[in-house]
Amino acid sequence: MAVLALTGPDTLVERDYERIALQLTGHDRAVASDVRRRAAQLPKDNGPRALAGVVLREAEGRLSATTEGIVRCARTAPASSAPSTNAWTAGRRRAPRAV
Repeated sequence: MAVLALTGPDTLVERDYERIALQLTGHDRAVASDVRRRAAQLPKDNGPRALAGVVLREAEGRLSATTEGIVRCARTAPASSAPSTNAWTAGRRRAPRAV
């Protein structure tokens, strides 16, 4: 687990953003792997398994982004941003595809 304590808007330097991006993507990949493993244990015609497939496809697309893109989003997102206003999710909302 990573904990950040920010004392002001200019506290972080570029290397800090890179480390944050690497830590977050590492944790995201671990969660995606766990979801994939657990979803594989569900019956093929199961609703939660289908939803997990949608979530995993979205996660795969986001995790394939370059570190530079993730760093840019981390740098521009306000500290109190909700997912709907986060630079990472802006413009990426779309209806789930049927599986």
